[in-house]
This record gives sequence, structure tokens and C-alpha cells, in this order.
Amino acid sequence: MATNIIWRNPRPTLTVEPAGSRQLGRCYYESTYKVTSTSPLTPETITALRTARLVGVGQEFSSAQVLADGRKIPLVEVQDPSGADEVEAIEIDTDTGKPTGRPAVNPYNGNPYPLHKFSYYVYECVTRCDSGD
Repeated sequence: MATNIIWRNPRPTLTVEPAGSRQLGRCYYESTYKVTSTSPLTPETITALRTARLVGVGQEFSSAQVLADGRKIPLVEVQDPSGADEVEAIEIDTDTGKPTGRPAVNPYNGNPYPLHKFSYYVYECVTRCDSGD
């Protein structure tokens, strides 16, 4: 049986989740969305998500990257990851494409393959609107 060793990223490429909402005034509301991506997003990409109405609607919109320590910073060209997932290697049967269930061990030295880190990026998008929107 032929096998391959792979590391599978545990996260989807992009997720958009509602992260809360609140009433700011009699007819004024705020909604917050958490966007998680396996690659850094540009301000243009965040704007495209807004245009597609995936991160709310309204007159006011702001977005920021959320760092690993919880700080929020404006979007910049070069971004540090918000975090990383460490993943163990798995052995895959090349005929079926399914895991073999055996530990992924380097055949040359008998040691398990090292963990692989998959970085991810988290953004917070906030939209505000009044009841006329």
C-alpha cells in the first residue's frame, strides 16, 4: 500500500461569523462580525465582503485586525498572524485518499514527523446603521 504524509489545515479558508449587536440609540444599531482567514486580507477584500453584505449594512463601517494578544490594529500591507494552529502529520492511503490510522513516522529515522503551524488572521468588522437604512 502506497502512502503519503500530509498536514491538513484545520480551518476553512474564510469564515464570517456574527459577533454581537447592540442598540446605540432609539433608532441606531451596531453589529459586529468576526472574519477569520487562512491568509491576510487586504482592505479591498474587506470592502468586497461589505459590498456583498456579508459583514452588515449601514452608513458607518470600520474594520481592524485582531492580534493574538487581543489588540486591534488598522489593516496594513504586511500583517502578522493573529494566531497559529499546530497540526500533526497524518498518513494517507494514496489509493483511497483516507487516513490509514497509523502514526505518521519518518521511515528514515523512525521519529514522528514534526508538527506544522498553520497561521490564521482574525478581523473585526463593525457596521452602524439607523432604522432608515
